[in-house]
Amino acid sequence: MFRRDFLSTVGATTASVIPTVTNAADIVEPGPAAGKRIQQAIDRVEKQGGGTIALKGGSYLLEQTLIVRGDRVRIVGESRATLLRANQAGHTMIRFSGSHGGVENMSLQGEAADVTALRIEPPADHDGKQTANQNYNRFSNLFIAGCRDAITLQAGPTIDGQGDSGCWYNVLETILIIYCQRGIWLKSPVQDRGSSVNRNQFYSVRIGQFVNTGVQIDAGDTNSFVGCSFEGVNQGNKPNETPTAILIHKSATTGADNNNNTFVANRFEGNRLDLDNRNSYSEFYGSNLAFSQDKVRGVEPLYVVGGYDPSYTPLIMPGLKVTGDSVRFTKEVHFDKPVHFAN
Repeated sequence: MFRRDFLSTVGATTASVIPTVTNAADIVEPGPAAGKRIQQAIDRVEKQGGGTIALKGGSYLLEQTLIVRGDRVRIVGESRATLLRANQAGHTMIRFSGSHGGVENMSLQGEAADVTALRIEPPADHDGKQTANQNYNRFSNLFIAGCRDAITLQAGPTIDGQGDSGCWYNVLETILIIYCQRGIWLKSPVQDRGSSVNRNQFYSVRIGQFVNTGVQIDAGDTNSFVGCSFEGVNQGNKPNETPTAILIHKSATTGADNNNNTFVANRFEGNRLDLDNRNSYSEFYGSNLAFSQDKVRGVEPLYVVGGYDPSYTPLIMPGLKVTGDSVRFTKEVHFDKPVHFAN
């Protein structure tokens, strides 16, 4: 995607709203050494126990990864016209390793190979000897383009005597992801020991246009996706050979089941595959999965309820499948009493 195209797209977004901050040093404007100056502001608010870094509108070329380690840290732009850019191969733009904070009102654009926009993960140098939590954050009003991975989520390890780490109860809302290989990736925990990514909520996320994989769940359960759109997920063969809007693995590498991820009122259009489901406890409500067009692969979910056409999206519930012209039991049924059907 050309930068002029990206800027023309973000230019018509929400009105500028700069949050109130108590320290003028925590208001950052575009200019040289943008990443260094933003990181200095992050470090200051972390030392004071939390706060908000306000980014004025404009273009910021990041020469380094922005790293948040502390809790209660918010990075907030004026609008999606606050544009963070990365032009170094393999670069991560923001690595968010705290809780009760977030990133809001900005655009993130990769301008080199293998850029990741936002990692909600433990620190890169985490040694696995203590827990690491990324919980109760809010990521809102973001526009992400030109990246290998737009957003990744990962829990830290389970530690004897300390308990589970977590990547729990984060809210991600009003996010547009285009021109990325993979939109949202729920990864296995650090060192493959610990909790899966769970109980996160995704609202009004649109993923599509030159995307290979919309949502990939390697290690995640009980997450909710509400009012999301998957449109034009049909490009390339990386990270998955067949472009797929939603890929749910049966279980994590830890052995934990990826059960009860719930998708409500989601819309699918123009995808190579709408769903590659390998976990029988996935749940879909009011979503137009294209079963009849061979765009659903794998095992049948536990629930598929709703959709606007039963011949297109059948009703599937435990032991029962209803299409436009038939009802069949997917499991053996024994009736205790005779069943009589009226003429």
